[in-house]
Amino acid sequence: MSRLYLVRKNLELYLGPMDIMEFKEGYKKLKFGPDAEICSSLKKWVKLSDHQRLASRYPQIASIVSRAAIWEQSMAPVQIRDDHAIRSHFPRKQSSFFFYGISFLIIALVIIGVWGYKEGIFSFSHKKINTQVVTQLLSQKKEVEFLKYMESHIAVIVPDASKHKTSYTEWIPYIRYYAYKKGGSVVGMKPQLLRGAVPSTLAPQDCSMEGLRSKLGEELQTDWKAILHGSETPSTIFQKMFFWDPYWIKIRVDPSWIQPINYYQACLIELSQVIKQDQFIIPTDVKPILEARVDHLLSTISPKQQGFRFESIKPKVVPTNILGALSCIEEDGDSEVCIPKDSLAVPATKYLAVRKQRMDIFSMLSSIVIKEAILSEELSELYTLRANIKPIDQITQFNYSSEYQLITYMQHTSGSIKDSKKMMEQSSPEINLK
Repeated sequence: MSRLYLVRKNLELYLGPMDIMEFKEGYKKLKFGPDAEICSSLKKWVKLSDHQRLASRYPQIASIVSRAAIWEQSMAPVQIRDDHAIRSHFPRKQSSFFFYGISFLIIALVIIGVWGYKEGIFSFSHKKINTQVVTQLLSQKKEVEFLKYMESHIAVIVPDASKHKTSYTEWIPYIRYYAYKKGGSVVGMKPQLLRGAVPSTLAPQDCSMEGLRSKLGEELQTDWKAILHGSETPSTIFQKMFFWDPYWIKIRVDPSWIQPINYYQACLIELSQVIKQDQFIIPTDVKPILEARVDHLLSTISPKQQGFRFESIKPKVVPTNILGALSCIEEDGDSEVCIPKDSLAVPATKYLAVRKQRMDIFSMLSSIVIKEAILSEELSELYTLRANIKPIDQITQFNYSSEYQLITYMQHTSGSIKDSKKMMEQSSPEINLK
């Protein structure tokens, strides 16, 4: 087996291992010169320019070097000017080590910085941007200034909130406020982060104008006449939005929302904008019905009527379709007027009867909570209504278990509204009883 060699250049670059022929080829092609060093096995390094030692330890290598033209050139005398005499290889090596040391330090600092930022240890944006400013602006009702502040800092806020849980919790109420003033979306933030924990079975996954527009094109052109007549049950989440219960929505509070009060109201705001645009071909006799329903839902959920309160409004128009009937019921109209049995299919009238009974429960609970008193007859009637109606709505899938639980607490506390409210606040903090 032929001997193998290592070649070292400038004390820091190693070439090989290589056999005698590879060395000859490399030397011929000037891959290394007389200043390089060579060694084999455990022997000491020898400079190629040290011909005496090279000949004694590596005669074959010395023979190649001595015959090469580059060797002859290196042996020729070189005149060096006095002002350049101070130059040597040592400073070059020293500067090389210095360069690599600085490079390594910079890379290490960058790695540490990126890691710290991802872990939330470093948050450079928080030095200048914080929620105190936006909180103060909103408390002073300076919405225009708030939106300008968010607009100028959103490019920093969103990436930070998307990566860090603490930052997300801190900023998401303000991001949502800003987003639903701008069409329901923010560049760089995924729809599910804006939506939060709302199940996709109850509301669309993306309630931005673009998200709704992309899905509603076909939805709004379906056979709405069959749905309005009640002969066909709404099957998609977008059709079901028109059947939402505004009172179920308005009493469900979420501290991570400021305005809108929750994701459901946000969806309705964007839905209202989408259906009023003329880019969808909606039958002329259907469009006003859909618009009126969404307008009713939004006005009922209005911040002016927040909380567990119910205002009875005598309906002015006798409904002729299921959506009109729902709005009538939610305005506390007479069931004989609100449920037109002659113009609706039987399944629709049955569904409306259940919604009417559920509204009766809500109306009674609202009155009891406000006056903080309940008669034994009222409690008995509430208990009977609750027993006859399932807690989950047939179409919207809204769950009324929390409202039903309040009735149970009233029963367990012998009609003590104060104690029932305390128990309710502990078991269902998302319900606003004020």
